[in-house]
Amino acid sequence: MARVAWPRLSSRSTIETGRANGLARGFLVFLILLLPWAGLVLYEEAAFYNQQYPGELEFMYLYAILGIIALVGIALVLVGIFMLLGLVAKDDIFTPAALRWADIVLGALTGIAFLSLFVLLDFVTNGFFGLLGQLHTRVGGPGVLLLFAGLTAVAFIFRWLMIVMRGLLAEAISNRQELAEVI
Repeated sequence: MARVAWPRLSSRSTIETGRANGLARGFLVFLILLLPWAGLVLYEEAAFYNQQYPGELEFMYLYAILGIIALVGIALVLVGIFMLLGLVAKDDIFTPAALRWADIVLGALTGIAFLSLFVLLDFVTNGFFGLLGQLHTRVGGPGVLLLFAGLTAVAFIFRWLMIVMRGLLAEAISNRQELAEVI
């Protein structure tokens, strides 16, 4: 397919869009660089709670491992968004490469959503799955349940939003020529 040349409104809007894109990408880099620190904090928290409750070593470190897995998912989402912003900056957003990055973001959001749902269900059932046991009663009580319920809801909302946005992007790519004629 031939590349569609999208008209620019003005050079000023191009500069403003470039600055906003650059700021957003810089913030994403900052967040990505914070993720290893967050993983270390999770590990240190697990070690702290292991000292408080020495009989449950496996639960504390399992908690940290699940948190680190969630951080890897968050990193994938951030990298995917970073790459999508790069495609926007180069006017290549209506390409199959954008769909691949949207699929990566969607897959990572799905993983995060179901991981948080699993942990929430384990908390609600007081360790029915045998994963974290009664950990929530020791590390925050009902606040932890509300936190995971909120995180699960937000993860699923973003997942559903990404499904809609990916569908719109796929439709725009398939109707690329029609969009060029309309604009």
